[in-house]
Amino acid sequence: MKYNTFLATIQLVNRICDAAMYNTDESIAKLSWSDFVADITEPELIQYLKERQLYVNVCIIWMAGLQGNCIK
Repeated sequence: MKYNTFLATIQLVNRICDAAMYNTDESIAKLSWSDFVADITEPELIQYLKERQLYVNVCIIWMAGLQGNCIK
């Protein structure tokens, strides 16, 4: 496993735990992927998601006028 992948995995698990701790079951059920990744600041996780085309989708959804925020 690449070091960056290892760090990104830990960062993603941390974000999932934060979402579970600070949201109700109802708000988690309504949480979109674009909203979930909107505040990511960890560079390793951003790179990991970009490599798998999971980060660019946020901008596509935003530009289409649906939901979420465009992340650069």
